[in-house]
Amino acid sequence: MHKRKILILSYSNLSSDPRISKQIAALKDSFQIETCAYNACGIETLKFYPIYKEPEVSFRRKFKRLFQLLSKQFDNFYWDDGRQKLREQLCRENYDLIIANDIQTLPLALDISMNKGKVYFDAHEYHPREFEDLLKWKLLYQQYISFLCKKYIPKASAFSTVTDTIANAYKEFTGANAIVINNMSYYHDLVPSELNAEKIKMVHHGAAMRSRKLERMIKMMDFTDERFSLDLILTGNDPSYVIQLKKFAKKNSRIRFIDPVDANNVCKYTNLYDLGIFLLPPTNYNYLNALPNKIFDFIQARLGSVISPNPEMKALVETHHLGIISPDYTPESMALEINKLTPQKIIQFKKNAALAAKKLTAEENINKIRKIVSELLQLPT
Repeated sequence: MHKRKILILSYSNLSSDPRISKQIAALKDSFQIETCAYNACGIETLKFYPIYKEPEVSFRRKFKRLFQLLSKQFDNFYWDDGRQKLREQLCRENYDLIIANDIQTLPLALDISMNKGKVYFDAHEYHPREFEDLLKWKLLYQQYISFLCKKYIPKASAFSTVTDTIANAYKEFTGANAIVINNMSYYHDLVPSELNAEKIKMVHHGAAMRSRKLERMIKMMDFTDERFSLDLILTGNDPSYVIQLKKFAKKNSRIRFIDPVDANNVCKYTNLYDLGIFLLPPTNYNYLNALPNKIFDFIQARLGSVISPNPEMKALVETHHLGIISPDYTPESMALEINKLTPQKIIQFKKNAALAAKKLTAEENINKIRKIVSELLQLPT
């Protein structure tokens, strides 16, 4: 039987992008999948196209693009030489469906489809305010990104995003209704690890991004009891920031930096800990309303959660009684809440995570993706 053909577009590394790996997992058995991203996903049978090639250094090109931005020639700015060549290459293929991940891929997807195939848009963030904490982005790119969102999101055949709050913001901004598919982790068959009441192990894993102000979690350890230690497992492409963090943490022997763990093994590895911690200052709209992978990883690792009061994270932790929520975003107030923890409370949080782990799984989201695609392609669900 002929398999329908699907293209997945993303300006990301497929080998380390959990959201897209779930799209591939949901569809690869029933459809002919091709991918176009920074790098391949590691499945050799899937045809891959590089989405970006570094242009030659040219001051003339830079000046032209800056002029396009400042004069609001946003479509001209979008369709640079690289995207035009990629469009020509991919237009030779006949795709039944294109999945566009994040706003930068959506105009490309719509153009490749040429109204012959469907386009499903997945917004991993709220793009109109994505980097509003950065002055350069606000001055140069915010209007451009907002233009892309308003013009192109309503043209997608289906649309999903990560939280109810962000879905409502998109509805208000673009008029388009989004299905909510959050960043749940795969189910892991684990049990909570034993607690040593005198050595309570906390862990934070994730990208080392300056805007997350990870130094606040390091500072927090100055105010916690001697019972608590913190391991940081950091990934990303900002080694100079990691060096700064290590220098900042040097005086505290209860803080360690652990080498990155393969994404598929994070839950199994961190199961040895007691508490997962994330202090995320609301430096921009997406951080305020974040519900990141790591929270679901904490659950699957059977850890208690220690989080800042970001509304989406707070609602999840409160609903399932998973841990403690700092009253604000300061290191001191989070440390105060941590110091109140008794061994009995931590053990209960770990047990509650084990219960929630059975309900909050990526398998549910994979079924949502399959349903969206089947309905778009008018296939039986």
